[in-house]
Amino acid sequence: MSVCAVEVSALALLAALGVYFYYRAFFSAATKPRIRRPSPSLEGNSAVIVVAESYRSSLTHPSGAEWAPVPFDFPKFEPLLDFDFEKTLPVPYRPFKWGSYHVTMGIKSLEWEDWMELDNRFGEWHAIKATRAKSRGEKVVRTMPARPAKEAMYELAEYMSRRYPHIYRVERLPYVQDDYGWYKEGQISTIEILPIGAKYDLSNDDPIWVVGQLSADDIVVMVEGEDGRYYFQAGSVCIAGSWRPDEKFGMPLEEIHVSGHVPQYASRLQLSMQRYFQRLPVDKLVVRHNYSFQLGGSLAWAERGLGDEDATWRGLDPKELGEGFKGFQKPAPAKGPEEVHFRSERQALRRLPRSGGALFCIKTILEPVTKLAQEPGIPGRMASAIRSWPDDVAQYKGKTSYKDAVLDMLDRAHAEQVAQGIITEANKPATYPF
Repeated sequence: MSVCAVEVSALALLAALGVYFYYRAFFSAATKPRIRRPSPSLEGNSAVIVVAESYRSSLTHPSGAEWAPVPFDFPKFEPLLDFDFEKTLPVPYRPFKWGSYHVTMGIKSLEWEDWMELDNRFGEWHAIKATRAKSRGEKVVRTMPARPAKEAMYELAEYMSRRYPHIYRVERLPYVQDDYGWYKEGQISTIEILPIGAKYDLSNDDPIWVVGQLSADDIVVMVEGEDGRYYFQAGSVCIAGSWRPDEKFGMPLEEIHVSGHVPQYASRLQLSMQRYFQRLPVDKLVVRHNYSFQLGGSLAWAERGLGDEDATWRGLDPKELGEGFKGFQKPAPAKGPEEVHFRSERQALRRLPRSGGALFCIKTILEPVTKLAQEPGIPGRMASAIRSWPDDVAQYKGKTSYKDAVLDMLDRAHAEQVAQGIITEANKPATYPF
């Protein structure tokens, strides 16, 4: 995307997932959801959550497909009693490969105990998300009338407090049959993040706002409509970098992809993705990894490459953009590699068993490209990946804004590693996605 320095990174949440769904055969046919149509709208369902007025959507939403809850207990796991997130570095995900570009997402099954990750950037990420949720309101955090938001909140609160019990402290209500508690231990009423001093009332606070504050991840919930398509019905997307969630709330997946000008989406992915969502089982947790590049080190919004976050040019085909749109100017190419940052996303996906919603959790890490160039085997592999992109992908990823500055630096770093014997030209190891 020559006018922008960034792959539409959190749009990659849905864009790259489109390719992911194209390779849906990973899943077994076990534990299929039971879906019946037609059904009453979600407003008529007694389980519909009531959200805080400041986050209420003014958009319409689809009538929901009736979901028969699937019995499912989250597999038990060991707590990390000695975990110190302040001393834990982010996992160095490097999801790019040597050689030719192929449409493949590197899908991996994820252990249930590893659903969410914490590291020493959690406090910083939490502060950014809390500030943006407060300042931008429903532009980044919105719950439309969709009951999966409530289920997502309790699921994440249960997981985080059990995986990291010395970091999260909870209070519980007495057990009631079919409440949202795990293992008949009673539903969580409040949860506190002890190192941060933040406490949330799960009985009264807006569910998707809470779920967005409990971890470093952005959260998206998709809900099936009577037409069989999946709609973006709830989300806390505060650190997307280049994706404006307020444009997408209420949209079906295929329209999100088309409006984002995702290469080859309509011709190759649309039908496969819709079928995949309809068949997504509750007993599988998977993860995929995505990456992009941006000018500047702003996590929340890549202003150096995109201009004003509220500019009027948003939603337009990048090929049509010029200098006349409010808040937008074509970014000057990076003058040096220090201006370019590598943005990686860890995207975990699961089905919510009670409500049938599809839950995405996206953890983003932003790092200087110059840092990655010092890692063994990485600079040559990254340069090879960038050069392998076909024209439409290169445009989508904003290659012209950083290629000259980055590729020269990566080539030199790779040559130094070869000269030092760290790698050889004949042996190019890659432990994807690391």
